[in-house]
Amino acid sequence: MLYSVVMNLALFFATAVTALVGVSLLRKQSTEERVFPWFWVFFPLTLMSISGIFMKLELRTSFDFGWTMYEPSIYSSEFQPDFFDLYNATTISMIIYIVTLIVGVIGSVIAWKKRRI
Repeated sequence: MLYSVVMNLALFFATAVTALVGVSLLRKQSTEERVFPWFWVFFPLTLMSISGIFMKLELRTSFDFGWTMYEPSIYSSEFQPDFFDLYNATTISMIIYIVTLIVGVIGSVIAWKKRRI
């Protein structure tokens, strides 16, 4: 529980810092050459995908009950959630986070080398 709260705060602060830096960079003096700061698009994307990967790993390795307790039977047999779909949804979102991580890293490196900061 605490881990999820910390990761949500990290996502919030990454988004807030990105917005503030983007606004301050776009308000530069008009004497300089205007280029769009792509680095500040890709870098937060990379950070958010890293925190998303950690949230998905924590979701797969955590339990709602202790090691010595049996899983509570809160669902009747006809209303149990489809765990196959739940597992596939977490797998698909994990793949999406990894793809956005790769795109974010490549985009950040290219933007940094082209000085689009």
